[in-house]
Amino acid sequence: MPIVIGDGVGEPGGTLAFCAIWFNLAANPADLCSFRKADEKIGITIDTRTEVRQLANRRRIVRRGVAAYTSIDLSLPHCEPAQIEWLRDHAGQLVCVRDHVGTKVYVVYAQLPREVLTRVRDWADVKLSLDEITHTEAV
Repeated sequence: MPIVIGDGVGEPGGTLAFCAIWFNLAANPADLCSFRKADEKIGITIDTRTEVRQLANRRRIVRRGVAAYTSIDLSLPHCEPAQIEWLRDHAGQLVCVRDHVGTKVYVVYAQLPREVLTRVRDWADVKLSLDEITHTEAV
């Protein structure tokens, strides 16, 4: 859950600090799951759909579209069964992901690889590859 820092909700100077990672279903923001822990690093790749081609005696930039898309590699250690179930139920669906520094991106993930921990009952480490999906928030 988010933690309110400051004088209170709606008070001047009040800020909102998120958990390490926050997921919610795009179609229903109330359908959510938060993760207190994430790996020390979150791998973010921005793909601009650009290639360099050798033409005659020069090199040219060839762009396919103008948008840049984000891919995120994310490791979530020590996930509880309820968190894993939420991720399993929402695989292949459009979800909104936020991190602790305010990054917000709409993504989809097709696979849910996990490593079950033998020393701690019911916990697992999850590794996700999230691919950004174009989504509008227009009303």
